[in-house]
Amino acid sequence: MLVLKSEDFFERPTETLKPVLDFLGLPDWEPEASEIVPKKRNAGEYERGMDPDTRRRLEAFYEPHNKRLYEYLGVDFGW
Repeated sequence: MLVLKSEDFFERPTETLKPVLDFLGLPDWEPEASEIVPKKRNAGEYERGMDPDTRRRLEAFYEPHNKRLYEYLGVDFGW
């Protein structure tokens, strides 16, 4: 299983494509500049943001799981 950050793909699609092709055992390929269409990331439109207490509780709950994932993959996604 290959796990990548979508942010990397959005910011640097050509560079991020190489590890995908390597992982799949496919030959190197670089898309034409006209084929790379930058996508505008949707931040959403909410009446109000997440309650800070809710965010802290979710971060605390997922922290040990994220840590195990980072250790397993050898990559810290900063979640």
